[in-house]
Order: sequence, then C-alpha cells, then structure tokens
Amino acid sequence: MIIALWVIGWVLWCMVAGAALLSWALLTSKAAIGEKVILVDASQALFFTLLAVWFYLLPEWNKLHLLWLAPLLSGLPVFFAITRDVVRR
Repeated sequence: MIIALWVIGWVLWCMVAGAALLSWALLTSKAAIGEKVILVDASQALFFTLLAVWFYLLPEWNKLHLLWLAPLLSGLPVFFAITRDVVRR
C-alpha cells in the first residue's frame, strides 16, 4: 500500500510538472505571435512551477497534497479575474 501511494504521488508530481511546462509553452507561444499575455496565465505557470519545484526539493513533503494544492492554486487567479470583471460591471 505504501508503494502504491508513493507511485501515485510521483504520478501527480509528473502531472503538475507537465502542467507547468505546458503553461510556460502557452505563455511563450502567445508572446511569439504578439498576443497579449494575460496575468492569469502567467500566475498559473508560476504556481505550477513553484509547486513542482518545492515538492521535488523537499522530499519529506507528501506529494499527495498536490491533489488539493494544484487545483486550488491554479483556480485562484481565474476566480479573482472573474470576480474583478463582475465588480467592474
């Protein structure tokens, strides 16, 4: 059971690291074609990168916490962008 949880944790970490890479690829492709880079996209790339780095450098942290941290930190910028737009109306 412990080995299964360890493997699941590393699979989750790989997914977060992949999301970080894809987020940075999205930002660079937008910048390359001259599109405006949105703060929400940049903050999501930063959050995914920080999560992947922290959970890699600190092995005593349980990687299963990524199950709730990744959606929370990636959803916060979207939530604030939506609420800011609603308040402006």
